[in-house]
Amino acid sequence: MLVCEACEFANTFLDLSPSVAVILNIDADHLEFFKTMDNLIASFAKFAAMARDAVIYNGDDEKTVKAVKLSGAKKLITFGFKPENDWHAENIGFKRGAFPYFDLIHKGEFVGKVELNVPGIHNVLNALAAFAAADFADIDAAKRADRPFLRSPRGGFLSADFSAVRTVPCARTARKCLSALLAD
Repeated sequence: MLVCEACEFANTFLDLSPSVAVILNIDADHLEFFKTMDNLIASFAKFAAMARDAVIYNGDDEKTVKAVKLSGAKKLITFGFKPENDWHAENIGFKRGAFPYFDLIHKGEFVGKVELNVPGIHNVLNALAAFAAADFADIDAAKRADRPFLRSPRGGFLSADFSAVRTVPCARTARKCLSALLAD
């Protein structure tokens, strides 16, 4: 599996051909190119429509929801803070005032207690998206080899093995994404 952070700048993410598209949110970025929010949302709708297998998206972000609805994508998986999402967080708190912990809920069922080692509430959404993507890809997100991050309902820690996952940082073009992958 390859995970590539796609960039919407100048519609470069439309050069990719994703099996699964994950959309965290749509903000007023790159309006020097898109000119209007409607154009930006339409671009994300095209990106979502290109996903062959699924679109995983932030069901709490109005602009993202609008883009996904416009896309006509068939398999949709939501994440967010609201319980209506397929994946959501409950009982969110912060260790040392910055590092989130929360109960992970999937379709109303308690999955486990998550403790993140990165600060910020936005990383709760990132984690929810990652759990949704791992679940869709049939990666056992309850096991991780290098360090614990998911507390088992029975106590102790579970972990996730992401050894088959390759990640590539934000690439302005599909060619740069592929070049970064091949350089490793």
